[in-house]
Amino acid sequence: LATSVRERTASLAHHGFAAEHRPCDAALEGWILPAAETVRRAEVERTVHAHNVAADEAWSAAHASGAGDEQKKQQLMRAASLYAKLLQLSSGALDDRHAILLQARSRVAEVMMMSGADRSRANALPLWRAVLAALRPCVPEHWPQLLPPLRSAAAAAAAAGDESAASAFRSEYESVLGVLNPTCPDVGFVKP
Repeated sequence: LATSVRERTASLAHHGFAAEHRPCDAALEGWILPAAETVRRAEVERTVHAHNVAADEAWSAAHASGAGDEQKKQQLMRAASLYAKLLQLSSGALDDRHAILLQARSRVAEVMMMSGADRSRANALPLWRAVLAALRPCVPEHWPQLLPPLRSAAAAAAAAGDESAASAFRSEYESVLGVLNPTCPDVGFVKP
């Protein structure tokens, strides 16, 4: 639900229908650079796209079934580095809630959380806040897609010593779980 209307329509095409337009769609595809700046916009679009493709490839390689621990770590670090560069390149060019930035922030924050170091986890907090700010307008209030970033935001806030924020994220997480009410034994939600 947090992808552009074009991507959602392409995903649904084999079912014979298109995605509906929602209020958050403009931000998911939003460019801040005016179309009149065609040369600059084309260059930014090309470099952002190239970094996104390379980062996605590194991310996929890290999660491939044959990747060993060291190879996985190297690929995740490469992906995080490329996503971080993408975030830097897109500053002032893409809406902060753009779908590409949502994914980039999520993945950089995930890698930061994997380190286990409190400082790294605390530094991921602004990224998780940005992810949630972009995601919330695109999904229903108690949507399962909110669970991973809420859980991670709670952990990041706790590592940052911001117990008020950690408590708020945990509370929202519990609220989503409460509505979902997973009673099936094969539903494996993990509490924060």
